[in-house]
Amino acid sequence: MSRKAASVLLSWITGACLFAQQQDNRTNGWLNGRGWKTSEIGVKYGIVLGMSDAFDLGRTRLLSCLAEGAKATMTPQGAPSAATKQIIQACNDLPSIPGGTSYGDVVLAIDKFYEDTTNTRIPIVYAFEYVGNKIKGAPPADLETLLASLRRAAAAQTQ
Repeated sequence: MSRKAASVLLSWITGACLFAQQQDNRTNGWLNGRGWKTSEIGVKYGIVLGMSDAFDLGRTRLLSCLAEGAKATMTPQGAPSAATKQIIQACNDLPSIPGGTSYGDVVLAIDKFYEDTTNTRIPIVYAFEYVGNKIKGAPPADLETLLASLRRAAAAQTQ
């Protein structure tokens, strides 16, 4: 094999390995525990801050839209309709960090979440949800149910 052909082959193999490694960091396109573990501390803070802000913004926007359309969604008795109640509940169910919890506490909790290697393929966004629920004091049975569901969903994904 010529030196040029060997160089091209080596480059191709290296690229394929790097691509495979990148894919290992994602589950269904979302950064997972492998991506989290290989991230620098500043990146981890950025991820947590970004998710927190995104969920807060989503909640604010949904509730704002709901308030604008509130008159149309009231029952004749002036109570919120079933659809309005569902939207409010969906907003309340969005992952969040309880007041008084630092981003550092959340980063450490996600680090601890991924210490269990069975959680590695779970996307970070769902680890954030689990950690938020745990910090809020969700019952252990609820946390176990959520964790089992997250593990099943992650295992079912191909990448």
